[in-house]
Amino acid sequence: MKVAKAAHVIAKAEVKRLGDIKKTQTTKRNTTRDAHALAKKTHKKSNAILTTKKAAYTTAAAVVKATEAKLVKDQAAAAKAKKLSAAQKAVVEANKNKMDSAHGIWLAAKKTLKATQVKLAAA
Repeated sequence: MKVAKAAHVIAKAEVKRLGDIKKTQTTKRNTTRDAHALAKKTHKKSNAILTTKKAAYTTAAAVVKATEAKLVKDQAAAAKAKKLSAAQKAVVEANKNKMDSAHGIWLAAKKTLKATQVKLAAA
């Protein structure tokens, strides 16, 4: 009987130990499962954010490319306009010189006309 009682005590202790191990393993399994579910949820959210950011990046890259192309065209147009502006300034300067020359001729003609009118009035 003593041997049976001792075996019972040992078996009871072993059942408690195994029950505790099972409880610990169940807790760990549940914790691991919850952590895995949370990781999957976070992964799905981050994938959605990544997809949005990739789309925004693609759009922004296209805008930058179009802007750079326009800038190249605008720079060429600006250089052409600058060249035309310089040519136009030269034409304006030449016309101003011609006007100054014509004005000088006009003043001389006016002076001659006055002199002629004075001579005619005196005669």
